[in-house]
Amino acid sequence: MPSLIETLETRFTDWDEIKDVARYGCIGGVSGFIYSSELHEFYEEHEEEIEHTLKILDIKLHDLVDTSEFYSMQELKEKAVWVVVEDFCTNRLMEAEAEHNYFMEETMKESVLASV
Repeated sequence: MPSLIETLETRFTDWDEIKDVARYGCIGGVSGFIYSSELHEFYEEHEEEIEHTLKILDIKLHDLVDTSEFYSMQELKEKAVWVVVEDFCTNRLMEAEAEHNYFMEETMKESVLASV
């Protein structure tokens, strides 16, 4: 079975979608991460890695919901999947922007050196 990251890298290849998820989250609807059955299956397949990611982010399941309302374990799992997907897309976007900035800096240096 592919890892969490491999699965997300395979799923998220459209930069416009990655940007949308990074900026607006999954709440607006992201194909493959909408229905409870999809989210349940994804959580079950990647439970350990999802929990590890949440731990790295210093997020506990109860942090994902308003504790004054009742939430089922399924709802907590769904929110956990969304957090991991949103974090993945945010990181991909930040990495791409950093690479772009590095490329632009290198291009500027080459341009300056060429003009000297």
